[in-house]
Amino acid sequence: MSHRVGPTEQGRLQGANASITGIANLLGPGLFAQTLALSIGAGTSSYPWHLPGAAFLLAALILVLAIAVAWRATARDAGKTSA
Repeated sequence: MSHRVGPTEQGRLQGANASITGIANLLGPGLFAQTLALSIGAGTSSYPWHLPGAAFLLAALILVLAIAVAWRATARDAGKTSA
């Protein structure tokens, strides 16, 4: 993405990247720990099957969503760039 923004916008791009990283570092551990706890919890009726890999499935789903968002964000500018 740094090739797609001008030199005056590099700081804004890096700040946005750092903000997203900070939010992921804040929410990720709790989200995946809770997913694992619910998926292997004994006797929980809200999660009827035993699926210890549920956290990995959630990570894969989030990755697919991120790829779709990145593809859409970069596809809009594909016709504008000449480099």
